[in-house]
Amino acid sequence: MTRLVGLDPGETSGYFIADFDGETVDVQDYGVIPVCGNDRASMLRDTEAWLIRHLMPDGSYEACFSEIVQMPGRPTSHAAIEVQGICRLHGAVGYNPQTIHSQLGTKKKVDARAFVERVLGFKIRSGDHTTDAAAVAMCHAIKLGLW
Repeated sequence: MTRLVGLDPGETSGYFIADFDGETVDVQDYGVIPVCGNDRASMLRDTEAWLIRHLMPDGSYEACFSEIVQMPGRPTSHAAIEVQGICRLHGAVGYNPQTIHSQLGTKKKVDARAFVERVLGFKIRSGDHTTDAAAVAMCHAIKLGLW
């Protein structure tokens, strides 16, 4: 059994922690990384502190995150890019949306979210960022041959 931490970085970063073993997904925790303060510095500091607390305790976690894809005509949050950098700094593996969809057998974000809900048997109550974090964790589990 391997514990994976999936992250969806952004101004509001979702997380999903689960143990993967064969066909089993045992959800441990999920939600949005808590941030005290409304400024970028607080968000970055609190996100990094959360990552250190959750990824470094005993080294038993594998971490992954959904990469930000910049699209013409759509603004990309600089804060989200900075959080992505923090994830990389702490050893997390990044997956672009195409890879996530390829591994999950989905075509669109809404399909990936439906896939996550079908696998888990429930709808994640804390929103899109957390569901995206679950999707990237499932992608990583498939890539590692754990699930």
